[in-house]
Amino acid sequence: MPNMERLIVLDTETTGIRPEEGHRIIEVGAVQILNREITNTEFHKYVQPNQASWRLSQYPWHYR
Repeated sequence: MPNMERLIVLDTETTGIRPEEGHRIIEVGAVQILNREITNTEFHKYVQPNQASWRLSQYPWHYR
């Protein structure tokens, strides 16, 4: 496996795995890893589908 200098690890929490039954994403989190070390750069957001949307691109570490 090649040595990757930078990774963004994304995690989602859901109410289930079947959208047709009303299951949905309720939480999103991410951390940055530089040279195999977790940095203090992180992201966390509860997702509420009835409110205005947010974009990951508003965060400075968004993929480049």
